[in-house]
Amino acid sequence: KKTRSKRAHRNSIIRQIAFAFIIPIVFVILVGLLSYNQAEQGISEKYEEAAMTSVKTTSQYIDLGLQLVESEALKYSFDASMNEYYMGAYERDKQKKTQIISTMKSGMKSAKASNQFIQEIHMITESDISAQTTKQIEKGTGLGFYEDFLLELESEFGSAPSAAWIESHPLIDEHFELNASDSLMSYYSESLNSKAGIVVDVSTESVTKALETMDLGEGSTIG
Repeated sequence: KKTRSKRAHRNSIIRQIAFAFIIPIVFVILVGLLSYNQAEQGISEKYEEAAMTSVKTTSQYIDLGLQLVESEALKYSFDASMNEYYMGAYERDKQKKTQIISTMKSGMKSAKASNQFIQEIHMITESDISAQTTKQIEKGTGLGFYEDFLLELESEFGSAPSAAWIESHPLIDEHFELNASDSLMSYYSESLNSKAGIVVDVSTESVTKALETMDLGEGSTIG
């Protein structure tokens, strides 16, 4: 009986010691799991916030670039001297015509150089007025084809808009020997006197580079 009593007492002590060790270990594990879950949630939230900030910043940057594209088109649409040129007011004054074209080309080249989102700028005039484009700004482009371009717009929109973002312009591509893939989209604006159309192409490369600056981690897709 004494032996059984001693054995029972010893087992009781072992159980107490075991519980004394196990309970703290269990609490340590629970605290570890809770801390890990909170840390994981915090890291995920911070990553999502950083990712959304990157997306919003890039979006605002591209929006600003596109607003400047619109402004460039509208500038040539409403400029008084340009509208006189579109009407053919300088066809009999070669000196004045040369001066206007020189100023026009200089402005177009400067706009293209200062805004990386601008791929090309085109001034599509009527068939008796010289067209202008940054693509062939040195060698000239021949006479305009605005009437045909309006028909192309009508086939896309139903009726030619006074201003709109357009996905493509095959007629301009063909006439000026452009690579359609170089432009992501274009902004079209009709001149104030409805005698010409100004088209500003958005650079595919510049928009792609802007999107590629967003590092959202492995497996992410940006479009």
